Amino acid sequence: SVQSMYGSPNITSWGNNKTNNDNLSLTVNLSEPVTFNATANQSITEWHWLKDNVDQGNDFDNFSTSWNTVGTKTIKALAINSNGTSNNITWIVSVQIVQTISACGELNVDGAKYTLIQNITSPSTCLVVMANNITIDGSGYTITYSSTENGDPNGAGTGYAIDNKGGYNNVTIKNVNILQNPSSYQH
Repeated sequence: SVQSMYGSPNITSWGNNKTNNDNLSLTVNLSEPVTFNATANQSITEWHWLKDNVDQGNDFDNFSTSWNTVGTKTIKALAINSNGTSNNITWIVSVQIVQTISACGELNVDGAKYTLIQNITSPSTCLVVMANNITIDGSGYTITYSSTENGDPNGAGTGYAIDNKGGYNNVTIKNVNILQNPSSYQH
């Protein structure tokens, strides 16, 4: 047998169309397609792409996919030629559900990231948490609510900007301004 003077191939560059750079960590939305690509320092006879450790039978220098479940996922690429097998490149992909909020209402999708796209207002409680493992990102917008029933200054103090009286777990609230209206009243 003839020994090659080159050694095994190396994957020398990689990327994806979501981050458009060589970052190996990215976040995608549920069902969002993303294309990964890799380049080696030698001619390659076989490419292998593994999605969550399952070989996808894709013999190209790129691979397109999406996921239908949330969570942390992986994509691995490796290249083979007569000189051997390359190093693995592994992307860590966080798959999440992103829901936009343009009005008050229930937040009822487990694992979702809810993002405000405008200021929202309610005469009583505005957002009601009805799911575990959610993030509410206010994107710098304001939730205006009344702590009184239906805005009646003589009503019971039952209104909230964000209500998690159901005790749902792992609820994160960030980057939101909360304004109680009226800010003061007398009984």
